[in-house]
Amino acid sequence: MNEAKNKKIPALLRDRGFLRLGLAVLVFNAGYSIYLFLFNFYLASQGQHEARMGGLAGAMVLGGVLGALPAARAANRWGSARTMAAFLLLCGLLLGLRLLPGPLGLEWFLALLSGVFLSGWTVLIFPLIAAVTAEEQRASAFQILYGLATGAGCVGAVVGGNFPALCARLAPGLSVADTQRMGLLLGAGLVCLSTLWLPRTSLTARVETVARMRMSKRLLILLGVSALWALLLGAMNPFSGIFFQSQFRMELPDIGGFFFVVQAVVAVGLMLTGASGMARLPAWVLLVGAQLVVATSFVGMATRTLLLAEAAYLTFMLAQQLSQPALQSLLLGQASATERNQIAGWNAMLAAVAQALAAQGFGLLWGRWGYTAVLPFLAAGACAAAVVSAVVLRASENGTPTA
Repeated sequence: MNEAKNKKIPALLRDRGFLRLGLAVLVFNAGYSIYLFLFNFYLASQGQHEARMGGLAGAMVLGGVLGALPAARAANRWGSARTMAAFLLLCGLLLGLRLLPGPLGLEWFLALLSGVFLSGWTVLIFPLIAAVTAEEQRASAFQILYGLATGAGCVGAVVGGNFPALCARLAPGLSVADTQRMGLLLGAGLVCLSTLWLPRTSLTARVETVARMRMSKRLLILLGVSALWALLLGAMNPFSGIFFQSQFRMELPDIGGFFFVVQAVVAVGLMLTGASGMARLPAWVLLVGAQLVVATSFVGMATRTLLLAEAAYLTFMLAQQLSQPALQSLLLGQASATERNQIAGWNAMLAAVAQALAAQGFGLLWGRWGYTAVLPFLAAGACAAAVVSAVVLRASENGTPTA
């Protein structure tokens, strides 16, 4: 029996569609992580502060709200891979346009549009994974590709931390903002390039008839749990680099090096758990455990000791990334192909609303009260989320909603 289980992963890694999707995941996440890593530092080099950073981040996430359901409907009509390719090409173009100087209103509008087309990735990536894998392989596939995505984040940390300095050495006349802009353009270009490796097989087939999906009580509960969790994670994720810069006066290359280590450890951890029996634990157990670990991590990050804050942040990232495949398994486990797109669309839309609120609200709170004062409240919120998740999800024996 164990031998049969161990054969699932090698078979998965020999599947051409899965491998193509894995390469697309690597290239996209490498590019977008470069962009995400550098963008707030780019704003800071121009004298911007957390409130404006939070406003632009919130606008981009709000775009994800507007794009989520249209992306799901487009995928059901024209195919997931074809829809994702179109959305990513437009997203990469808009990420580049955001670097042009302009009034705040234009910056906000471009951020909003970027979020609309980024939803092609956030909504459709998990349905694509589900489409290229058998049901018994799905939990491991989610975990492995999440590990690859996180590993690609290592590239973002290294390139984001060192590429501007390399540009400055090659062209000493460039300003700090100019060198960071070049790194951001590289990231935007990789987002476009990732479309070359999206699967080209049955994933492009049109779905002529899309049945109206019935929202079960359990699915509504799961979507609520996912939105609450997105709110808590969205309070810290957009500000991680600024947190270490403002709290501990870390330099950009040092932050990049540290984030590289974090992403590498998280990537290895995700792929190991995906290839081991841990991925076969009930999804709700993995989710609740991750939420409790995140709560502890927030407490550790509130300290003024750099080493402890770094260890807490590493734990936060690992637990956060482990929670996402568990959530997706709960949401998409037994849904049909068309239902998966619709569920993913609703989930992305609600998560985007939560993240937009978190980015806007906590951008103001970080700037006004500081990280040390606010992080304990986030820890309490993560504990509350764990309690809610345990109570509402444990009732289901298999932890999978029916649509």
